Order: sequence, then C-alpha cells, then structure tokens
Amino acid sequence: MNEKEKRDLLIRAINEMSNYGLKCQINNDIPNTPRDLVYIKEDLQYGLFTFEYKGEEGAERIEVSLSDVHPYFRPISSMTPEEYEEMGKAIQENYISPCGEMKPGESPLTACVINQANNLLDWLRKKHFDYLNLIDKGLAIKAPEGLYD
Repeated sequence: MNEKEKRDLLIRAINEMSNYGLKCQINNDIPNTPRDLVYIKEDLQYGLFTFEYKGEEGAERIEVSLSDVHPYFRPISSMTPEEYEEMGKAIQENYISPCGEMKPGESPLTACVINQANNLLDWLRKKHFDYLNLIDKGLAIKAPEGLYD
C-alpha cells in the first residue's frame, strides 16, 4: 500500500467514524491525551488538515499534518461474547423482508444483504472496531481498555 492509499484510507476511516465519538491522539499535543474528533477537512493548498474536536474546554479547531493524527480503534479480536451477540441482533435490526415488489433488476436477496451490511458497519463504527485493519497497517492505535465506555 503506497502513501497516498494509506492517507486516503485513514481519512475515510476518520470521516466514517467521527460521528461516533472517535478519539484520536495528536502528536506534539500537550498534554498528549485522547480527543473526541468531530470532523476533518483537508486544506489542499498547504497540505494541512483542520480538525474540530471536543475537548474539556469545548469545541476547538486545530490544523495538523495527517501524519500527526492517530485514531484509537478497538481490534475486532477484543469483541466480547456479549458484543458478538449484540452484533448479531444489530445486523437483523430493521430487517427488510425479501418479499414484496422489487424494481426491475433488483433482487430481494440483494436488498436484504445491503441492509444487513449497512447495519453491521454502523454497529462496528458505533463500537469503534477496526474493521479496516488500520492498527496492523500502523495508521491507528489500539484503544486502551475503557476508552470508549
């Protein structure tokens, strides 16, 4: 994976998960404590990224290089048996029955699979699981226990 692909993957992950209280570590930040990320916006002219985050003092914006940002994610392997069961229920939430009228070219099975995939991804994001394998790629940090409680 080249640097551009890594950068694009990290931006994708941050943007997808920022609505779920994603915490990140920002290098050279004193004190270096996890911050709740709100959003990220790239300034193409200068190659900097603007983050709005919620700290103890309220919302604030900072500009940093993406290489200085390390989101905290939970490895899939840290899923508890209770979470595994919860995940199964989340996948079935708002289940779309494969019967009824479909548009031309639409398959009832396709509608079900897409619905379940969206439910799964939404649940994984809410729980801050590393479904993109960013920790192993060195783009994210394993979340300490209790960070997202």
